[in-house]
Amino acid sequence: MTTKLNNRIYWLDYAKVIGVFLMIYGHGNLCGDLRNYAYSFHMPMFFLISGMLYKPLSLRDTLTRLR
Repeated sequence: MTTKLNNRIYWLDYAKVIGVFLMIYGHGNLCGDLRNYAYSFHMPMFFLISGMLYKPLSLRDTLTRLR
């Protein structure tokens, strides 16, 4: 499978990296304020990014991808 690097939206990739870092950092033993800050937006950020990347497919395309 060939990947096209020209179609990437790099700032979304960087946002996902920051979100993963905050998730790992938030699940560690942190002080209360910093932990609350990390927990306050890392999951909503993932939902927002996935909504930005969502591309609706027809039923036929969805079923052929399941194979």
